[in-house]
Amino acid sequence: MDDADRIDKARTKFADVLTALPGQHHIMVISINDDGIEGALAAAKVAGRVNDLYVSGQGVDPSAWCLMKKNKQWVGDAAYFPERYGEIGVPYLIDLIKGKSVPKLLLVPHVPINHTNLLKYYKPKGC
Repeated sequence: MDDADRIDKARTKFADVLTALPGQHHIMVISINDDGIEGALAAAKVAGRVNDLYVSGQGVDPSAWCLMKKNKQWVGDAAYFPERYGEIGVPYLIDLIKGKSVPKLLLVPHVPINHTNLLKYYKPKGC
């Protein structure tokens, strides 16, 4: 779905998808970000079909934490932890400045997140 990576666009476009899939009760929705998932879930809620969806996104955006925490249908989201990039990158930058060699790849481990482990990694407020 073009431009469905924004909540409002995803909600509108996914409402059309649900209309095209009457009677379908196992619909997997995968999005490049959590906005697309939030939009799909909003459309499903209006249609009374939230339990028909199984969703997965990327990024574990703070805007989605409460939805993830409460929604068993949100089966997974890839946490990239950009807030940790500096923890890995800055020490190696200092090593480079000092003329030391550094590993070719500097990786932050990604973690699958859902309602069962969200609170281990993030602290949603107001949920």
